Amino acid sequence: LVNVMHGAMPEGYVTDARFAPLEHRWHSHLMVSAEAMVTHATGVHSNHEQIYMSWSVCFSAAQGIPRLFLATARHIAEPSSWEIDIAECRLPHRVPFPWAAAAQEINELRAAGLDLSAGLCNATELCALKFRGDQWQVEAAHLAAKEYWHTVVLKEIFGPAASGNSGSLRDALKLLLSLSCPNPFAQEPHTLDRALHNLGLFLDKDCGSEIE
Repeated sequence: LVNVMHGAMPEGYVTDARFAPLEHRWHSHLMVSAEAMVTHATGVHSNHEQIYMSWSVCFSAAQGIPRLFLATARHIAEPSSWEIDIAECRLPHRVPFPWAAAAQEINELRAAGLDLSAGLCNATELCALKFRGDQWQVEAAHLAAKEYWHTVVLKEIFGPAASGNSGSLRDALKLLLSLSCPNPFAQEPHTLDRALHNLGLFLDKDCGSEIE
């Protein structure tokens, strides 16, 4: 995990000595995977699906406030595509942390097609991305407001200085995708770089936004 973390850090990033390093604040509680063959009534297999999920808690750099990061990566073999979803919410600052209950609520809201903010945990969908093909072309993308990324996510992970000009949405995305979706992104870093490059082009063209 530490190697993955260091590999995904922004180039030239230096930990602020006033705060604990990220490897002491990020905790991966659970990672699971499952796969299934899509079968017709005739018994013929028509597709292969894989799903990976992770539950992690990160303590904020400045105040040590715990936040849950719940990620889902779904791979469909034919046609080849990946669907990536990452949500987060603030957890009560007490032990034991109710991360399991918050994760269950997020999954139930997603399954019901409801906005995550409707739940008691007041979660935020940080990103919902769909890529297709070996070149990771972007088919659909939704990101939380850029202001939220800067004032909450970057500040929580990298520290207050990163919420200004020294941090970027791309930095936070690269780190979160590597840590919360190790398959495929941590296993194949070049895949992550290609996905982020294509995502930047997609957002700039279709949404008038960017991830730098």
